Amino acid sequence: VPSSAPRSWEDRRLVLGAGVLLAALFLPTVESARLGQINALLAALSAGALVLVARRRGVLAGLLLGLGATLKLVPVLLAGPLILGRRWKVALGGLLLGLPTLGVALTVLPLDGLIQAIQDTAAFQDTVAPAWMSQDIVPGWVLTLADLRHRGLMFTSLAIASALALWRPSPGVLVGACMLLLAWLGADASAFHILYAPLYLPALVWVVTWPLERHSPGWTWALALALAVAALALPRWELWFMDATVSCVLLGYLAWLSVLVRTGWELLQSPPDPGPVERLVQRLPLPHAVRRRRVGILGVHLRVAQLDVFLLGQRQRVLQ
Repeated sequence: VPSSAPRSWEDRRLVLGAGVLLAALFLPTVESARLGQINALLAALSAGALVLVARRRGVLAGLLLGLGATLKLVPVLLAGPLILGRRWKVALGGLLLGLPTLGVALTVLPLDGLIQAIQDTAAFQDTVAPAWMSQDIVPGWVLTLADLRHRGLMFTSLAIASALALWRPSPGVLVGACMLLLAWLGADASAFHILYAPLYLPALVWVVTWPLERHSPGWTWALALALAVAALALPRWELWFMDATVSCVLLGYLAWLSVLVRTGWELLQSPPDPGPVERLVQRLPLPHAVRRRRVGILGVHLRVAQLDVFLLGQRQRVLQ
């Protein structure tokens, strides 16, 4: 489970145990394993890569992402925020494994065939709707969320993740940006089948184990417990059309919002590690009003310092 702060061995065992327990009880993970699907494996590789990113082991993280990309292109999505955050070792590790694999694949499948397969997959996602979306028994607000989860949530997630990576690329913030993309991808794909819901399992675990981190706010227990109950209950709830895919989409939205909350907290608590956008803003000339305010604050600090020196001198005289 990724963390931007170092843990003791006892903390690591506690967090790891909670994450494994949630993954084992998560119904889509069980179904994915039973049917021989690899989405749970992709989620595990992505989570492992983000653990290594948080520990600043970029090459190993890239190797895990490259290994996942050889199975399915899903982990490539995480490369965007990491590269924008100048984690070049991640890109190096991914290339070390990805390029030889791509070369072997191109000996079997021509490049134009590979491009055509990607285009066919994108066309399928755009044109073929899940079966329950064509049923009149599904409420309108559900159909609205289903429409937003494909393009609206995608562009929003990409924009926020890119902005975070360019503004403050500290380990915790970069992990949050990647978790945001995983939460969107799982919510988007789970509309077709619950077997895709394990893609946002790392995001669920990241938020549910948040209270176990040192110096986490007390209110995170309420958020973590609510999300854990939703993760265990919603995939078993067949809302409409004798299907739990609607519930998994709703759970994906909850995971996305929860990740956004923790990422915002990580951004506020992260040490100074300005990205190119933040450095650019710092170099901009300040407006006159802002400059006057800074000068005024500096004057207050100087007066307080002068008062401290005066009181220190008075104390020394009294002691003498």
